Amino acid sequence: MPNRWNELGSKRIAISKEAQSLDDWKRLWFEPQHRYPFEYGDCWNFVTEYRVKDFEAEVGFFTDGLCLNSYVLAEDYAMFTDEGRTFFMSFVPAGNDLPTSGFNLQFMVKDIMAIVEELTNRGIEPVQGIHNPYPGGPMRKAIFETPNGIPIHLWGMVDES
Repeated sequence: MPNRWNELGSKRIAISKEAQSLDDWKRLWFEPQHRYPFEYGDCWNFVTEYRVKDFEAEVGFFTDGLCLNSYVLAEDYAMFTDEGRTFFMSFVPAGNDLPTSGFNLQFMVKDIMAIVEELTNRGIEPVQGIHNPYPGGPMRKAIFETPNGIPIHLWGMVDES
């Protein structure tokens, strides 16, 4: 059953089939209805997270094999980045209840309340609304999904003073 995202995606793909030159692209391309909604927070900007069977081996590989910088490292979570902090990636142990094929996208945003409201106004409903994953701390999280079910985690700090 076609939906709004499917229809927009079909139109974009049709442009890629029809455009034979840069002038064609400029003539056929249409701007998205909205602007890019995320203003990045202070900790990190974007991270892709996946699950692994051998967590320790993955930590060793990215630390000592590829020599990436450990940005966050705990017994059940690792986030790595390059020297310029141009990308971030993370992984968690798969455990018994998480498939190793799963991954999610994560954004650290400045104003999570405003972003969740904006996405909801666009018709993108959260699968899990704003909540505090670490009671007592300033971090808040909300989860959305792509049309194909890939989780998009939004993280943001909330000043409760």
